[in-house]
Amino acid sequence: MRLLPTLLLLASATLGFAADGAVPAKDPNAGVVTDPAACETWTTENGTKYHTKDCANAKIKTTLAQSLSEGDEPCKQCQPPVYDAAKVVVFASENGGKYHLFSCRFAKKQTTLAQAVKDGLAPCAVCKAPALWTKPAAPATAPAAK
Repeated sequence: MRLLPTLLLLASATLGFAADGAVPAKDPNAGVVTDPAACETWTTENGTKYHTKDCANAKIKTTLAQSLSEGDEPCKQCQPPVYDAAKVVVFASENGGKYHLFSCRFAKKQTTLAQAVKDGLAPCAVCKAPALWTKPAAPATAPAAK
């Protein structure tokens, strides 16, 4: 019976989770896009899709933020990175109005970036937690000249 808790502790350490399930030992966002402006994608001149660098359709280097701002969709063949704030893991502090990266000394309770923002939390300036990226609003068009 004493073997089971030891095995669970070993498994959680191997998988990168803390024993209490609060803050993992390894970055839970490895492989997840946390900042579309810093994520490289590729597109074509008049395309409606964005691609990885190695895709046959990749012609012009851009960012995921730019591709998303232009309404581009991910290529189904090369499967470039996507941004989903519900998959970005952040950590709320115990009694502050901030959310944090897993490595921040203030990180306590795991949540998602989308939920943290919904709960009214702001990114921590100490650990530089990612801000929620949203598609920029289209510029207002001026009325036609008479």
